[in-house]
Amino acid sequence: MKFEVIDNFLEKENFENIIETFFPKDLNNPNNFVWNYVKGIVRDPELGPTGYEEHDWMYNKPLYSTENGLRFDRHYAIVKPILNKLNIGKLFDIRANLLVPTEKHVYHEFHTDRRVPHTVALFYVTDCNGFTILKDTAKVECMKNRMLLFDGSIEHHSVSSTDKTRCVININYENISE
Repeated sequence: MKFEVIDNFLEKENFENIIETFFPKDLNNPNNFVWNYVKGIVRDPELGPTGYEEHDWMYNKPLYSTENGLRFDRHYAIVKPILNKLNIGKLFDIRANLLVPTEKHVYHEFHTDRRVPHTVALFYVTDCNGFTILKDTAKVECMKNRMLLFDGSIEHHSVSSTDKTRCVININYENISE
């Protein structure tokens, strides 16, 4: 598999549950989803200049990880409908990423998420004019409820939006058949 795009990936109720969790209407609820500020979108800023330092940050929320001692975040259940539709043998990590709009499109650095064979599932939560570039393969626009599946060995990068918040759920896993 090089890549696959699936629109309307989740049923309406499951998709709306994610929206309501990530962007709650009741801001005083102590159970609200809390985003973490992260300096350095793709890599550690200590490695040197990126050329887009002013915009080299995002909000992030790990939902599942096999690294750093975290296993399941309390909001993990909202991604179960996504996981149930994937061919997951071994799950590495799940994280929600949120980028605020920038004045001009910011092209982040090409990278791979892991050094071992894996599949990347990018689930787009919001509509915006940002996109994802798969090196020498494709440009995929951010459309809510769209799933992008691709071979994790393909270098890729995000591109910020200039109109609305860009929010994706990034899932790295090994397929059952691998």
